[in-house]
Amino acid sequence: MVERDVTIYSGFDSFIIDSIFKDNYPFYSLFYDENIKWKLYEDKDVSIVATVTSRKEYLLSININAIMDASAYGDYKSIEYYILHEIRHIYQNEQIRRYKAKEVVEEPESIIKEWIKEKKLNLKRKNEDGSDNVDFYMLKKEYDAYAFAYAVMKYRYENEFDPFIPEPYKRPFLIQVKRWMDLFKREGI
Repeated sequence: MVERDVTIYSGFDSFIIDSIFKDNYPFYSLFYDENIKWKLYEDKDVSIVATVTSRKEYLLSININAIMDASAYGDYKSIEYYILHEIRHIYQNEQIRRYKAKEVVEEPESIIKEWIKEKKLNLKRKNEDGSDNVDFYMLKKEYDAYAFAYAVMKYRYENEFDPFIPEPYKRPFLIQVKRWMDLFKREGI
């Protein structure tokens, strides 16, 4: 990943990113209510939309090239989807931090222990040949992040947006998505 601080970007793109955070706060604040910060960075690979840069500072880095690519097609919903996915990873990291500090956590201990174990694996999304790494997508932390982002997007946009679902996910994924959508409805979001 080529990472450097990107200081020149359009005000419109910044507005879009701020709006994504603001518009989705009711969803992620059900689980996580910390101040998430974001910054832009540059990576030529536009398939990498966002990444958690700092677990301690709740910092999300967003790829300016992915934003510009989405802007060319007017496809900000895919950017939103991957930002939500990464916000869920921030939540997971916070749950791990709280668990290790013996603080109150929201998730079952077994799930948090699995997330800790998975982080040590350091699996990549793509294999060396460029194909999808099925083992990466089968990580519980990835499954959880994709399900959360998918649920928010389907709840907000219904059929206006068809988010990416990793190939290995089957029926249990959609059951988890429905559980979250039911929670959003009960919460009156």
